[in-house]
Amino acid sequence: MDVNQRSMNGSIKLIAIVTLTGSRICAEPFGGAPTPIPDANSVERHEVQVLAPTAFKVTRTADALLVVDDKDSDKPIKLLVGSRMVLGMQKEVYVYPVGGVRPAASQRWGLSSDIRQIGSPPAGNATSVFNGKQNGFPVAGTSYEVEIKLSIFETNIPAQHMWSPKSGKYRVLWEKTLRRTVK
Repeated sequence: MDVNQRSMNGSIKLIAIVTLTGSRICAEPFGGAPTPIPDANSVERHEVQVLAPTAFKVTRTADALLVVDDKDSDKPIKLLVGSRMVLGMQKEVYVYPVGGVRPAASQRWGLSSDIRQIGSPPAGNATSVFNGKQNGFPVAGTSYEVEIKLSIFETNIPAQHMWSPKSGKYRVLWEKTLRRTVK
């Protein structure tokens, strides 16, 4: 049977194939269980320089907020990464009225293994679109706080569809929260 777990905001967090084998239940990610990198070593570390986001752009129209990555603002940072470990980035986007409480769950959430190394060309800018019909905002006359929480991490689980990097050797190497007020 297929199992779909959805978060409060409706995004799919896990798709699994569940197989009943006698009295034992086995659950695997769609396509089989990921194979950790066997010789990944989180103790043996080396320096890697990557580009980290420092800003984003927000465009407001009468019925939408467009939150766009600003790749031109990326700045180099140095990380100590484990031998043969995979780098990834988690991004959580929160939007709420100025003076209000930030929602417990992000309105947008994503993982990427596309961490830019120094000298690599920028990829396209990712855009999150929020509109009144689907999200209940923006509302005319209301200003909003937009926060993007970023984490760069290492894992021994290779990036793949329905990636679950926290299931192996996982460590957050860098975190930053970017904020903007939109009137």
